[in-house]
Amino acid sequence: MRDTTLGSAGVSRPGARSGWGRFACAAVLASISSQPLAGQAPEAPSLDVVKAARATIAAQPEILLQQQRLASSRGSLQTAIGQFDPQLSASLLRARDTLPFTDGQIEQTDQLYDAATTNTTAYRLGLEKVFRTGLTISPLLEVVREDVNVLGAATNRAGVAFHVTQPLLRGRGRDVVTAQETAARLEVEATTLDLRQVIASSVVRTVQAYWGYLAAVRALDVLRKAEDRARTLVDQIQTMIRADVRPAADLKQSQANLADRVSQRAAAEQALFEARQRLGIAMGLPFDQIGALPLPGDTFPDIEATQVSSAATFGGMVDQAMAYRSDLQALRTRQREADVLRAQARDGLRPELNLGGSAGYAGLDEGRAFWQLFTPLAPQGFNASASLLFSWPVLNNTARGLFSQSEATYQQTSLEADDLARTISARVTVAADAVRQSAVRAHSAREASSLYRAAVADEWQKLQIGLSTMLDVILIEDRLTQSLLSEVEAELSYALAVAQLRFETGTLIGDLRGVSDPTLLVDRERITQVPTGGS
Repeated sequence: MRDTTLGSAGVSRPGARSGWGRFACAAVLASISSQPLAGQAPEAPSLDVVKAARATIAAQPEILLQQQRLASSRGSLQTAIGQFDPQLSASLLRARDTLPFTDGQIEQTDQLYDAATTNTTAYRLGLEKVFRTGLTISPLLEVVREDVNVLGAATNRAGVAFHVTQPLLRGRGRDVVTAQETAARLEVEATTLDLRQVIASSVVRTVQAYWGYLAAVRALDVLRKAEDRARTLVDQIQTMIRADVRPAADLKQSQANLADRVSQRAAAEQALFEARQRLGIAMGLPFDQIGALPLPGDTFPDIEATQVSSAATFGGMVDQAMAYRSDLQALRTRQREADVLRAQARDGLRPELNLGGSAGYAGLDEGRAFWQLFTPLAPQGFNASASLLFSWPVLNNTARGLFSQSEATYQQTSLEADDLARTISARVTVAADAVRQSAVRAHSAREASSLYRAAVADEWQKLQIGLSTMLDVILIEDRLTQSLLSEVEAELSYALAVAQLRFETGTLIGDLRGVSDPTLLVDRERITQVPTGGS
């Protein structure tokens, strides 16, 4: 069973992309970078989290591959339904048989011919229909003309029969007869749920990669401003040194601080480049389109005032996950599918006893005229029959083996479903607690950065009046920078936790059934707001 725990660095494997996927992806990217209308002020193109998620649904190779699996399962269902299609058969036979006479036969019978030649013309029309109860009906119409040269007239025979076969033991009952069709229908349902789970997995990877991309932009902005402050500090220290307000030794400290900020900013630019690549891979974009991704234009989710904090809420979210997780629903569906096939295999252990019956009539006419082919169709003699056919392999190893396999498959899917339910319950609890803790962390980080801003301003005033040292200013500036970076990390942690909780509860995307456009399965509320734990 594939692990569905996801993180911001998760990537998907590239695969074959359909023409529709390339078109949809290009359309989404075009909408992202579209130019403003005439008369409007130009705006820099940007990418929001919903557009990124929808582009993923349109173009992610893993999703496109699962769509083909769904198409294949639908084909299997159509094949299973085909066993109950009426089978119409027709044949036309024209034959000539010659039987030479011996000299003795010719002399004894005064034959005028030296051989008997038989010309046979036969028409046959039949229909066979298997019903979902196991009953089989087979109507049959047959017309045969035999024209023998040594006889005076051709013989025209016709027969109409209606055959019926009803299993009495093995193969009796709708549940057994339709087992393959029911199993195929359940497999389509399970594969549809698999598709929804693949979409959810791809979307959560993209959402988390998007928040990582936004965090990289925010972190780079913080470090650029820190670099600007460090450069300003160097300039002001040089001015103060020229004015004999500060000693020349302070310049080296400020210059070292500036060099450190330049190094951190360069590292942040590299991190931003890597974050863009991760987002493009998660979205399923071709390599040549990843570099064209615009900067994120969205903001981190608002940290809600009321957070998950009680065991009752945890329990509600676990119940929600049990109801909405597509991978769990798919396993439960395959468990039902295995149970259906197990019942069919159990039926195979029974002996075969079929009741057969037929009724019909026969007709006869003599003559070589064309219309005399059809006159025997008028009823002349009625026929009927009944039969019992019994069959039972003594050891029945084949049926026993098939039942053992189906029983093992059922038990396996049951164990997998129970284990996944247990794992989901634990992951939902962990994800919900992560939301709660990250919200507390974000609130504290915001408060800390606000206080550090005030502290930096105070330290600058103290430096100017000689009550502080250059090292004190650099240290408090460094703490401000680290606090701002911690604020970005905290907001990122909260955004990732919300997306993960949405994924774990199965509420990140909508219901796939009845939706013509899968890209509409996502919206900002599902991506950025904590699930309530209700229905």
